[in-house]
Amino acid sequence: MTRYLVLYRLPLDAPDPMNNPDPASEAEGKAAWGTWIRDAGRAVVDIGAPTFPLDRPAEPDRVSGFSILETASPAELEWLLATHPHRKAGTFEVHAFAAPAADAV
Repeated sequence: MTRYLVLYRLPLDAPDPMNNPDPASEAEGKAAWGTWIRDAGRAVVDIGAPTFPLDRPAEPDRVSGFSILETASPAELEWLLATHPHRKAGTFEVHAFAAPAADAV
């Protein structure tokens, strides 16, 4: 099994979905995330949280949140990201965690 840090990215000029969302959009977003979390099951190690930059990023986009996922195969990770509700609003940056050294276990 491999664990991944998934960073959710949004364009700098994208409205912040956590800042004064309209009730209908907020309910729709919560439902989409709830369905994804249920379908992802044990692959979700840590659902994560929204994040906010302390300074204006130099990139054309910003990290808006994160999750930690664990999958048995790259295909499973690909499915999780393909069905993820963030895909409608932004992109992902994915990092694999290094496996612990055998003598550290």
